[in-house]
Amino acid sequence: MITAATLALAGLLAPGPWTCAPVESPVRANASLPDGRPVVAQDGRLSIGERAFTVCDGLPGAFPTAVAVSPRDGALYVGFRREGVFRFEPEQGRFTALPELGRDVAVGGVRALAVSDDGHVLAVGTGQHGVFTYEDDGAPRQVAHAVVGRQSVFALRSAPGGHFDVAMGPYGAFTLTGRAGKLTRRVRGFVGCFDAAGAPAVYCGPVSGGRAPAIDPGALPSGHVSALATSASGDTLFVGTFDAGVFATRDGRQYTPVAEVPPFINALAISASGDALFIGTARGLYRLAAGASAAEAVPGLSVHVTALAVGPSGAVAVGTNHGVQVFTGGAVQVVGEDAGLPGRQVWALAYDATGGLFIGTADGLFHAGGVDGTSERLTQATGHLPHDWVTAITPDPAGGVFVGTYDAGVVHLAPAPATPSGWQSETVTEDAWVNPGGLVPVGASLLVLSLGGGAGPLHPAGVRSVLPAALDDATAAVAFGGRLFIGTRGGLVDASLDWYRHAHAEISTSPSFVSPRDASLPPRALGLRLE
Repeated sequence: MITAATLALAGLLAPGPWTCAPVESPVRANASLPDGRPVVAQDGRLSIGERAFTVCDGLPGAFPTAVAVSPRDGALYVGFRREGVFRFEPEQGRFTALPELGRDVAVGGVRALAVSDDGHVLAVGTGQHGVFTYEDDGAPRQVAHAVVGRQSVFALRSAPGGHFDVAMGPYGAFTLTGRAGKLTRRVRGFVGCFDAAGAPAVYCGPVSGGRAPAIDPGALPSGHVSALATSASGDTLFVGTFDAGVFATRDGRQYTPVAEVPPFINALAISASGDALFIGTARGLYRLAAGASAAEAVPGLSVHVTALAVGPSGAVAVGTNHGVQVFTGGAVQVVGEDAGLPGRQVWALAYDATGGLFIGTADGLFHAGGVDGTSERLTQATGHLPHDWVTAITPDPAGGVFVGTYDAGVVHLAPAPATPSGWQSETVTEDAWVNPGGLVPVGASLLVLSLGGGAGPLHPAGVRSVLPAALDDATAAVAFGGRLFIGTRGGLVDASLDWYRHAHAEISTSPSFVSPRDASLPPRALGLRLE
């Protein structure tokens, strides 16, 4: 049973890695100095040999994201999420800023660093503005290219002859000549990293149990997974995608398209009776009957569907960009702004144990119905939310709900009859950018699916970890066939249900952990299997 107290035990209410207290946190990058000392960048600290730097010891920022060592003079360069690039001066034990990258760092952060083999050129990969180069610590120069100079960089590698290999995710890999700035495309297709031999790869992260990740070149034709659901019998997994409709699989390897479904899938839900799959799309609501191969459009619902929820009595709530329509038998109830909804843009829906419906909008949370039939608004103004844009809701079996927000983390709302609003709010975690539908109970854990932070599980045993080396952007999750499937905007991850436990142990003990920002999954493959 997941409660706010359980989550507190899981560490979400503990001081974050930006404090000076030592905490276990994900490793983002690592390197070795010429004298053999390991350099490990983690959320909250940078370790150089036996010494650890935090913001209280002169570390320029709380989130170092990339490191590189010059082969010429052994200089250590460190990139940060917001503060830019610094050179470490070992004698003084201080960090000296290189010229600022300005808004290019502020927007996307430093993702990767590499120094040319002659030590004269430093390449900086950013989150949204491509590659910059410094020549002998001079002013940064942005690469002039529509992809390498403007898109998100996944990985950088120094190559012989003063070249750099650049992984650009779905745009492939390029080779950049440091001083001349000449670019050539090395390979097409999805490239998330470079392996130990320098070959383009889709995934270079750690593997639990010592087994290599296996890419299944199976038939999932889209890497942008947007929704997941399992049939009532548990024998079929449905995968909704952004650009290619819905697919069904019984073995997690062979995927069959569901006919007559448009692209832009936003939500999937199984009916209370288990006889149908509801499919929410940007072009309306569709229904796939059990055993059918083609879906049918639901009459009267051709609007943009953004969220779905099935109630204990069989009611189907459909969130749209114009409020909510609730179908109960043949009756339709419309919940809009005139009924008290804080805003018409609906992003999340969930029924609680009393039959009440929670509706998350871009302007706050609304609770309709329940045992006493009353309704209330819960917003920033009422003191219940850290941000009014609600993106995800899931019931707490112990009572109340967990609520995810656009860019302000997760809160727990518990019934509190003695308070004026009837609800008490408790912060669970701060600063997470929770994706739509991004609060998913799996067994005894609650997965938080975020933009920029991957998937973070909350274990009753007190372990919290991130999803290593999958995309930053996790969109959906479900248990199927005794395994855990996680949808991202770059592929479908197939992992064992206890994989996070192994992953956390590796994060805590292995300096060879590779940053999620330096690796990814293929856009035209099932994804990776981790044991």
